[in-house]
Amino acid sequence: MIRTVLALVVILAAIAVGFTLWKLLAVDVRVAPLPDPNTIEESTPPDPAVQIPSTEEHATPESGAVGLEIEVLRGGKPVSGDVDLYIVTGTDRASAREGPFSERRLPVQPPGRYVIAAAASGEVGMSEAFTIAKDELHRVRVELRATAEVSGRVSASLRGVKDANVKVESGRFDVVDGSGASGPLAEELATLAVELVQDTTSVAEGRFDLRGVPSGDVKLVAEADAGLGEAEVHVKAPRTAGVEIALRSESSVHGTVRSWTGEPLAHGSFELRPSAGESISFTTDAEGAYRIESLPAGEYGVVHHTESSGYVVPHASLEIHAGQDAEFDFSAGIVRVEGQVTRDEKPMGGVQVVFFDDVERLTALTDVDGRYSLEAHRAGEYQVQLAGQEPFRTLVANDTHCTLDFTMK
Repeated sequence: MIRTVLALVVILAAIAVGFTLWKLLAVDVRVAPLPDPNTIEESTPPDPAVQIPSTEEHATPESGAVGLEIEVLRGGKPVSGDVDLYIVTGTDRASAREGPFSERRLPVQPPGRYVIAAAASGEVGMSEAFTIAKDELHRVRVELRATAEVSGRVSASLRGVKDANVKVESGRFDVVDGSGASGPLAEELATLAVELVQDTTSVAEGRFDLRGVPSGDVKLVAEADAGLGEAEVHVKAPRTAGVEIALRSESSVHGTVRSWTGEPLAHGSFELRPSAGESISFTTDAEGAYRIESLPAGEYGVVHHTESSGYVVPHASLEIHAGQDAEFDFSAGIVRVEGQVTRDEKPMGGVQVVFFDDVERLTALTDVDGRYSLEAHRAGEYQVQLAGQEPFRTLVANDTHCTLDFTMK
């Protein structure tokens, strides 16, 4: 009996211990209830101060990529705003330019020497000159530089001139020198730098402010009814002040006269013939050069005096503005044209030979051997008419002597 009771006690104790252990070791697995859609809160937007890099901006170019990848910098840091870009290329003899455009990734360009120019408000920049020799990816950096505000005064006879147009005519700019470009490429870059500067107009007392001028040695020109003036200025950003541009009313012209062969026409006698007023005579020196001072403004034609006659030089006319020192080169001289007129291989005497164009009409009569001679006042294309027959075209060569034989129908 006692043994039975003890066995029962042991069994009950074991059951109690097992139950306790199960409570201690049991895993409480519960399913969370679904949230109420009416109580869902919007996600917190990212902190705008934290910049997340764009995978497109910083992606490594794909294998085999070609073209131009341009990075515009200001103080060594990338510029993402509106910037006008230009592609400028040049050889030993010529140059070309494309733009403006805003794309920073451009298609492949033809082989050559290049500079990328950039312009933003009050800034301009040019890359170092680089060469494209084959289809590949070229990464180009352009550092923007601050331009200058140039201020000063336009005057005539020491009095300020209002409403004068003031502009940059030319210059040697630091930004062009910094590109390392030379020849026509550098000239095209300088032309672009000039064109990027907007003209301005003088106000009361002749005051003017010209903005966006790149640093360097710059030629400024002012023009008004009172005349024309210029000033050489060393420009330095951010501001260059105190520029004085004095207008002059009298004009001048200079240049070189060449023959139709391209040689200087030495000791030639000419005159400028204005649309109204008296003609002005001048003579070229041993190098074909000439200069005429104190000219009234106006339109002029050129007359060449030869031993036989004086004639208007074709296509040699110019307009001179008040105060302008104009450069005017032109060609002149005599081309002696000789030849023979035949029909059925026989010389034709007494035939009138006429050379003509929009400017002049030259005539000659053949001798008994069918030969003619006349003086053409220019080289180039003429119409020719023989004894009233249908005119035809011929070319007078760039030479002092030209032989042209004709066969009549």
